[in-house]
Amino acid sequence: MVGERVGRGGCAGRWMAWVAVGRDRRPRHTPGRRVVEGRVHTRKILDVTVDDTQIAIHADGEPIRVVSRTATQEITRIKARAHTEQRKTSQECQASNETRHRDTTSLHLVLGWSRKPNMQGVIGVRDVRVILIGGTSNVGKSTVAQAVAEKLGFECLSTDGLARHPGRPWRASEWEVPAHVAEHYGSLTVDELITSVLGHYERLWPRVEELITTRAAEGGARTGLVLEGAALLPVRVATLEVSRTAAVWLTADDAVVRARVHAAGHYEAARDEEQYLMDKFLARTERYQTLMINVIDRLGLDRIDAGDGRSVAALVDSVLAAVDVQDAVRRSSAGW
Repeated sequence: MVGERVGRGGCAGRWMAWVAVGRDRRPRHTPGRRVVEGRVHTRKILDVTVDDTQIAIHADGEPIRVVSRTATQEITRIKARAHTEQRKTSQECQASNETRHRDTTSLHLVLGWSRKPNMQGVIGVRDVRVILIGGTSNVGKSTVAQAVAEKLGFECLSTDGLARHPGRPWRASEWEVPAHVAEHYGSLTVDELITSVLGHYERLWPRVEELITTRAAEGGARTGLVLEGAALLPVRVATLEVSRTAAVWLTADDAVVRARVHAAGHYEAARDEEQYLMDKFLARTERYQTLMINVIDRLGLDRIDAGDGRSVAALVDSVLAAVDVQDAVRRSSAGW
């Protein structure tokens, strides 16, 4: 982390939390972008929602593009035709110039771009080799990441597999809360719990970055990767200079997260001391999400609401739509 220690106790804890989530410095570049009236803008909030009839892109709560699912099927058809035509011989390509021009113009009209895209190599999500899914605990990261991986034929990993931090302090059917976990949540204040977990994520980041960089560089030589975990700090991900990588964060209302934790820990039937540990865990979880959302929105990164009863399939569609938009903006910025 950057800077000197500026105090002790709560002051130092708040400073460490702010540094870990990125409030005391800006990333080298800002990958979150959106298309407005045909131009690429940075530092904007982009929310993509998908339902049975349309894909809607919102920025700062305002709709900037709504594309019907029929239109997306047309986009796929256009991309497929353009890709097939690239494989023709020079003589055949020369004869089909008029068709190619008509198809790229159609794609231009469907997306509303201000200039015709270069169709060379446009393959959407398939060009992304690493998808990062971040978020606070119990927001649905693991479930959605596994579903995305299955849909794309990617491997799915969790940052928890790289190094563990005191986990969930409630009993499961075949698992008792370890003594050190109970002591961790029982003895520390919420500020100290936040400082502890963010410090853990900072120490873990070099290993996370190495994994992302290695898997992205392997390209088609190895199966793609979906990596999920709360350790995917937005400020760290924003400073990544790794191609073929996209990132989204899942969020949910505190009430949704609380209900999930209560259900998982059988809160109503739990003893007083068990409820106390769950309450401390929830307080840390909610505080972390608040800090995380502030940074995501400030940096213009992508976040998706995983609450409100949305199905896993709908969330997968939203994640893939956001990834596709990020890849399209990256290509546009690179002049592809």
